[in-house]
Amino acid sequence: MPTTIPPAHVTDEAQRSGSTPSTDAIDERVQASHTGSRITKRPAFSTGLGFVGGFWVAVGGWAVVCGVLIAASYRQLAGIGGFWDDRLTLGAEHSLGAWWSGGLLLTAGLLALATAEATRSLPAEPAARRRLARAFRVLGFWLAVLCIDEWASLHERYDWSDIVIPRELRLPPIALAMAATVGWAFWTMWRQRGALGSGLATFLIAAGFGSMGSIYGIELAEHAVVWPEGWRPARLAFEEGLELFGMGLVLFAVAWHWIGQASTPARRADTVARAAVVAGVGLLCVAPLLILLQHLMPLEGKWARMGVPGKAVPPMLLLVAAATAWFAFLRGGEGRRIWLVAAIVALLACVEAMTSLSAWFVEVPVNRMRMDFVLLAAGVGIAAIGLIAKRGLWVAAGLVAVALNAIGFVAFKNPVMQLAATLGAGVLLAALAWSATARGGATGSPTKPEPAAR
Repeated sequence: MPTTIPPAHVTDEAQRSGSTPSTDAIDERVQASHTGSRITKRPAFSTGLGFVGGFWVAVGGWAVVCGVLIAASYRQLAGIGGFWDDRLTLGAEHSLGAWWSGGLLLTAGLLALATAEATRSLPAEPAARRRLARAFRVLGFWLAVLCIDEWASLHERYDWSDIVIPRELRLPPIALAMAATVGWAFWTMWRQRGALGSGLATFLIAAGFGSMGSIYGIELAEHAVVWPEGWRPARLAFEEGLELFGMGLVLFAVAWHWIGQASTPARRADTVARAAVVAGVGLLCVAPLLILLQHLMPLEGKWARMGVPGKAVPPMLLLVAAATAWFAFLRGGEGRRIWLVAAIVALLACVEAMTSLSAWFVEVPVNRMRMDFVLLAAGVGIAAIGLIAKRGLWVAAGLVAVALNAIGFVAFKNPVMQLAATLGAGVLLAALAWSATARGGATGSPTKPEPAAR
């Protein structure tokens, strides 16, 4: 139901921020019909750029891809799968299916951080805005943790390891910590649903987390009940489908909030770029811990098919870089094609770094060299794009990434190679994120945050 505000609202906000209200900005945010001295204002989510059409196209694409992955997982587990079923299955850690599920989580986390950046312009009290920003950052943190878990197999390694803690006491404390903090975030968002413009989106986020969390209960039931072996493919396909459904709910509900608060293409690109900086710093801080953790864990035998902790962060950084470049492309303006090429380069590097896709077709003498080759290629690609587009920062970042990975290649020791790859990916992300922000000189980016629709 439309809400009404005094017509001076936008002007007052602009005066407080020291800027002159833009007619284009107002038109982007408001579909107004004057009634007396008041303006009827609809939520920005219903008026955003062709973004809403793209949103529902993305929902349809997500559903199709998930259906294909679930079918491939069933066929692979049933022993009737072919070449592509083995590579699309959700049951393996280095497959395109695993990359897709982790990518959904990381993208949702990035958009949650972007929504936290956008909440600074909400029509609410400063204290309420700060609480909402913290709530979305909590969501972003846990979604990134879940992505690391998906790509590095952390909970499987922790649950199956030989540490002295009884197995039934290993995961519940972590699950309770997540439930408590995420529950606080939901409650905070629900209390401020008027300012956010949607209580339904918050409810859908909670439902998505509930769907993903139900997998833990299902796994406990699996340990307690002996299931017929013939049921295993269908049972695991159902579990993976339920998990993907929850991931999709969280992603699209977070995107709903984000679109509502960042109502113009320039604002969206700017908030994603700022969120990318936050995500990049956090991932670079946790990377040394994951590399150390990897070298305290066995990698042979039953562990060989699991994700490798030390290799999880570089593809995450590259995916964040690809998302940053993609939304900068959607912003439009001069040089938008360069952003599209950069997004494709970063995305391909992310897929290869996570799945070793080329290993299906090209043999490499030593498999651990693949990460170096990927980051070398990504560095050269970004440097070449920067050279063509006359972006000195991109050229410098690409050359630094190449130099770092050359050092890792020469050292030829796993910790050094993984750290070099991580730093190289971080440098590329930093260059793209800085260029995409208003401070980095991005075309069309707002210098002041716009008031978001209620």
